[in-house]
Amino acid sequence: MINALSAAGGGRMQDLQVLWELMGRLESAIMVVAFAPIVALLLATSGATTPAPLADTVSAVRASLDDVVPPPPSPAIDDPPRILFAGDSVSYFLAQEALAHQHDFGVVAANAALPGCRFTPGRIRRADGTVVEDTQWPMCDALWSEAVERVRPDVVFLTVADPGAVDREVERQWTTPCDERFDRYLHGKLSAAVDALSATGATVVLGTSVRAMPSYANGVIPEHLDCFNHTIRSVVDADPRTRLVDVDGFVCPDGACIDEVDGHQLRLDGLHFVGRAADYVDGWLVPQIVAQRPSS
Repeated sequence: MINALSAAGGGRMQDLQVLWELMGRLESAIMVVAFAPIVALLLATSGATTPAPLADTVSAVRASLDDVVPPPPSPAIDDPPRILFAGDSVSYFLAQEALAHQHDFGVVAANAALPGCRFTPGRIRRADGTVVEDTQWPMCDALWSEAVERVRPDVVFLTVADPGAVDREVERQWTTPCDERFDRYLHGKLSAAVDALSATGATVVLGTSVRAMPSYANGVIPEHLDCFNHTIRSVVDADPRTRLVDVDGFVCPDGACIDEVDGHQLRLDGLHFVGRAADYVDGWLVPQIVAQRPSS
């Protein structure tokens, strides 16, 4: 397991630190017991200190926009495609590797995805009845307007995590992704996201949420994931500014998730692709995103 995690980390200890804190926020005894000693060992052997708060990571994501190659004054069709990642921690880790290898992909990549953010605000209720307040977490759209204006992307990729086995509060009612109330709510949130992310003319690629592994801290109910992705597909079907990329279909063909590639575990916590695992997914995903670049 340590070897698998080392490979998946790809030497990016900052990503492991972020993953460490996300594990703490999910407060899963199973996941912490399973992975915390391994992550702690890697952090210690790398010389890293206590992981930085996620708030610092939000600041770092904003600062990373300073490093993005500015858009040309007169864009041409042979310019490198400009892609922007948006969403939560699932998108964040994919973005980190895409940024590291953007020259290999022949793109200009930028990131506005935030680890630990809320795409749908409101309380959640876990299977054991525990109600979690989420007001201390940033909203996923915190950097969207700024990033879209500064990056001027050709394509924006948006994806969020498997909704898990939790209930979500919508209009003071507890709902699941398979309830009509939540479906309407999520459809509205996704449509608003498309409005914001396409503000400068970009195509918005909505990625299906990838079904989590059984070790995922928020639990797994396949029907919830299927309903969630059905709503995503319905938004794409109704909005010509959008395209769909079936990330779940790539990682979990016919609902059976790939656990290892070349001996390396893909998702150490059951949810996130980090380091080499993100490289593996990005090798398929980035060309899919680029293919949706507007032709003119």
